[in-house]
Amino acid sequence: MILRTATSVAVMLLCLSSAKLAHGQETEIFVSPKGNDAHAGTKAHPFKSLEKARDAARKLKRDGKVVVWLRGGVYERAKVFKLTAKDSGSDKRPVVYRGYPGEEARIVGGKVVTEWKPVSDKAILARLAPEARGKVVQADLKARGVTDYGQVKGGGLELFFQDKPMTL
Repeated sequence: MILRTATSVAVMLLCLSSAKLAHGQETEIFVSPKGNDAHAGTKAHPFKSLEKARDAARKLKRDGKVVVWLRGGVYERAKVFKLTAKDSGSDKRPVVYRGYPGEEARIVGGKVVTEWKPVSDKAILARLAPEARGKVVQADLKARGVTDYGQVKGGGLELFFQDKPMTL
């Protein structure tokens, strides 16, 4: 059984290597929320922004596939990340964006809010049902750069906790 598995793995690796050679070189670009756009976009020195990685992929004179690896973490977006037809590459020279194996990359169109604290304002606590007091928390959105809340009924303000939408 072990020999069969080892043989299967060896054959699979050989097929993957042959497929890679048949389709030309593969260029890798790395991006990470902990990166720096002044870096080279390598695994050891990734870019920080998706835009920088996209622009680097556009500038490449390539003879094969380009893979943009998104390292694990949260990519907070303040504006739309635009990709056009030219960002797809071509059949022989595709550009592919992928999450790095074993890591979770999340592109979030909002702000991650931390430093939640229990509500302590007596006037607000008095408005809450007795069983809710001590269980309601608050955060300073202004400190996180959130000043435009939109309209709650218009879908402007949303809150998610553990990937689930919360009622406002």
